[in-house]
Amino acid sequence: AINQKKKFDVLNELNFSSDVDLIFFYHQDTKFKAASDFTGLSKIYLAKKTPRKALPILKEARRAFYGQPQQILQTALAEVSLQKRLEQPELAQKSLNEAAILYATEQDKLPIDLCLEMANAYLHMGQTDKSDEIFLNLIKNNHEDETLANQIKEMTSNHDLDNHTIN
Repeated sequence: AINQKKKFDVLNELNFSSDVDLIFFYHQDTKFKAASDFTGLSKIYLAKKTPRKALPILKEARRAFYGQPQQILQTALAEVSLQKRLEQPELAQKSLNEAAILYATEQDKLPIDLCLEMANAYLHMGQTDKSDEIFLNLIKNNHEDETLANQIKEMTSNHDLDNHTIN
């Protein structure tokens, strides 16, 4: 199986004439069955500095995963980054609020990487108290996981936060 990064590297190199072609191609590949596939495609557009083209992809993810809270949470988190890039802080906050509700209801069932994405969204929006809460909970529940502790250190240092500490 092709790993996630390689799938998106391949897609990134393809030259689609329109978003419709890209989405059509995307749906033809039966390996693409998770919100992460849609959010990964949206990240390609962010990387290519064409964030508006990611909007229909995330809209399609919402349609495809309606009623699946974890998948919609992942989509909402991608929308936070997208709306922030589009300099639409109100829409970014709206997506973050939706993600927060979903996170609260699904928190005990979420994989660590999705919890880290939630914390990262809070960091990007300057809400370090909420990211700290997630980080502390992750550390408390995974206190022997040095890799996770290092990921959290890296995430907080990459955000260049003044006087940011996890208490």
